[in-house]
Amino acid sequence: MRLAIVSGLGLAAGCVQGTLVLPSGGSDPNAWAWGDLHAHSGWSYDSCEDAEADCAARDGAPASDFFAQAARVDLDFAALTDHAEADLYLPLGDAGDAFEVWEGQQETVLEAAEGTVLPLLGYEWSAFRSDSLDDRPRGSHRTVLLADELPCEGLRVAGWTMEEGRYEPTYGTAVYTQDEDSTVAETPGELWELLDAAAEGCDAGRWLSFAHHPAYATPQQNDWLLAENAPERETLVEIFSEHGSSECWDTSREGCDFALNEGQGYYPDGAVQRALDEGFQLGFVAGTDSHDGRPGSVDDGPGTVGHWEDSDEDGEPDQVLRHFSAGGITGVYLPNGLDRAGLFDALEARRTVASSGPRPAIAAWALGKDGGAHLPGTVIPDGVWPVEIRLQIDDPEEGWVIIERISGTGKVADSVEDTTYQGRWDPPNGAWTYLRVRYFDDQDNELDRIWISPWWASRSQGCGCAVAAEPKFGAWLAVVGILLLGRRRQSLRDSRVAAIAGGPGRRYPDS
Repeated sequence: MRLAIVSGLGLAAGCVQGTLVLPSGGSDPNAWAWGDLHAHSGWSYDSCEDAEADCAARDGAPASDFFAQAARVDLDFAALTDHAEADLYLPLGDAGDAFEVWEGQQETVLEAAEGTVLPLLGYEWSAFRSDSLDDRPRGSHRTVLLADELPCEGLRVAGWTMEEGRYEPTYGTAVYTQDEDSTVAETPGELWELLDAAAEGCDAGRWLSFAHHPAYATPQQNDWLLAENAPERETLVEIFSEHGSSECWDTSREGCDFALNEGQGYYPDGAVQRALDEGFQLGFVAGTDSHDGRPGSVDDGPGTVGHWEDSDEDGEPDQVLRHFSAGGITGVYLPNGLDRAGLFDALEARRTVASSGPRPAIAAWALGKDGGAHLPGTVIPDGVWPVEIRLQIDDPEEGWVIIERISGTGKVADSVEDTTYQGRWDPPNGAWTYLRVRYFDDQDNELDRIWISPWWASRSQGCGCAVAAEPKFGAWLAVVGILLLGRRRQSLRDSRVAAIAGGPGRRYPDS
């Protein structure tokens, strides 16, 4: 079942400074590309591609089937983001051959260029820290994505130094080593400075980064209240992965028990909602963070990682560790088709949704009183208020859904059991809101979730309207109508919604 478009009208005059409205021909709810922006292979020191062979690489070569795996699950794009610390991979130990990790990743991406999946090159910057600053824990993990298969030298930056320059997994013969002169950055600011320096004057130097699993003390939280962790150069945050959900600041709120991995030490000041409350304008992405070379593997449970646990408590590790959940994927709005430049443009503009698995057709926008239709991820300017937040998605094949609008501190401002949502939003300056879609089976168990990137309110006293932002895709639409094909559910199951979300259409004090 897909969504179809009803024609729009011309744009009325109004203040649209610094905003993005739906472009002509670009409001197609089927124009979403889906992929995994965060996944590892045997090039990572803590990988486990083949759990039956002491976590060795499949087919003897790390990431040899990484993009084939992505194609098997119908991804449109996938990023190979192995850890940045190891420089050499020695599959047979010190006595065997050594392979350059970064060159191996680049070769893997280059070889996949003619496939059906858009291959992306990146890495994980892991700044493990055990100390504190201003009474707050330090450390952060970031995913770095590069727009070129052969990036400028110096764009790969490590986050920590291996003890004695090497890492030996618990089992198997492999060894990973780090060069003595490896470039290391201890903070996000240092990372960005090094990336800028490497990219200066280079045609292959475009990059972006985002924090991942920010709410988990293990492997490392990202304390949004610590100045050095502020996402000054970022527009995205990973809200969901195989580590679990990092959504909620107050986990006692309605809907905040979904994929909550308390075993890894949930850290509320690392939650995505905490970042939004701090004024950080971040769109949502999700990834698997798989360490088994299988990007987008959200339908077969958690993947294996190269650590071992003592399952029979005899004092000896005997079972490979699996992550907590199956992780997620990212949807990116690309009405003009998929290519690297367009993908990076859309990611930087926050035109994204995060999903734990579902890939419905999605039409989401905020309709201003001037007729402008503002995409998710947009800062909505003065002169268009109030706005109507609107969403339409496919009916699920089985079960049912609730659409909720979330506002400041994470409260549920509005909810409805339906595949269509429409609600008025007229907040103060600086407020944020986003939509989440919760999928339930017929026994009322929540199975999946989609998070739509937020909108923000810019309510200054007059914006001047001197020069409007240059449209990227041509003339603007003022009114976008979406027709949902197929039969909508007839019953709203009021009693069930009342039990789960406070009642259909229940409204709460807004921010």
